[in-house]
Amino acid sequence: MKNKMTILLGAACAMILAQATQAIPINGVIDISGTAVLDNTLGSATKVTGFAGTAVDFLTQTGAFLGTDGDAVTMHTFGWNPVSLPTNPLWKFTDSTTGWTYSFDLSSLSVEKQTANFLNITGDGSLSITGTGSPYSTTDGSWSFTISSSTTSEKFAFGFDSETSSVPDGGATVALLGSAMVGLSMLRRKLGA
Repeated sequence: MKNKMTILLGAACAMILAQATQAIPINGVIDISGTAVLDNTLGSATKVTGFAGTAVDFLTQTGAFLGTDGDAVTMHTFGWNPVSLPTNPLWKFTDSTTGWTYSFDLSSLSVEKQTANFLNITGDGSLSITGTGSPYSTTDGSWSFTISSSTTSEKFAFGFDSETSSVPDGGATVALLGSAMVGLSMLRRKLGA
């Protein structure tokens, strides 16, 4: 009977330890900048036809993006009049320190303001951080793309912001802990008898 209790206790402990770890939602802010080539002057532009010198800005990242300063970013072109979403991802880079790949899928965009000297486009999308050891799950968030100038080759800024909180696991941890406590109680009774 002692062996049965030991096996039961071992099984309860194994269940607790084997519980799948939950992926962490991506939290934080990332800023990317570079040069955007437009199809016309800023006030009349309808799309970005190319990018140059795109990289993660220095000292502006928070949360899951810390340490990505200066990483080179590959960006795809897109349009806003009419809306033409790019082949996803809109941008992608591999962090030189962790080896993780960051990528952003654009799901919507709208022009907030466009003048001869300013363009602000905002929308929604989802960000992924993948690679060996990455604990993150794909996370939805808001983004903005801004240019302040008036020629056809403009310095731009892209920002992504996601502030999420983790989701409870639905009680699985409590159930497993309860099973372990029952097993320990039974073992104590058997050993004490």
